[in-house]
Amino acid sequence: VAEMCDRVAVMYAGEIVEQADVMTLFRNPLHPYTRGLIESIPVVGRVRDELAVIPGNVPNLIDLPPACRFAPRCLSRVKENVVLADQIHPVLREAAPSHHVRCWLYHDEAGNAIPRAETTPA
Repeated sequence: VAEMCDRVAVMYAGEIVEQADVMTLFRNPLHPYTRGLIESIPVVGRVRDELAVIPGNVPNLIDLPPACRFAPRCLSRVKENVVLADQIHPVLREAAPSHHVRCWLYHDEAGNAIPRAETTPA
């Protein structure tokens, strides 16, 4: 991806969950799904018994959850006790300059950014 693109968008269950320039996204992924994808990339010279796996099941695309589509699989939501993820569908919002994320870990219900010092990526 980095050799072909300047910007990248990560999709989950039919919608963009994170969008940023390639270097920013690979160095500082914000959305828990993006972090899971990047952690599953094999590294040359590093032996692993198993690939990293995102827990849970992909949602039924015909009957999507009304709130965050990734919430049932999101360990960060549980760790941070983010109840909005089970109640309201998040909007893709800017979390850093030119770095957008659809995640309640980075915005409150009013759409205000939660300062990075208060967020704890898994």
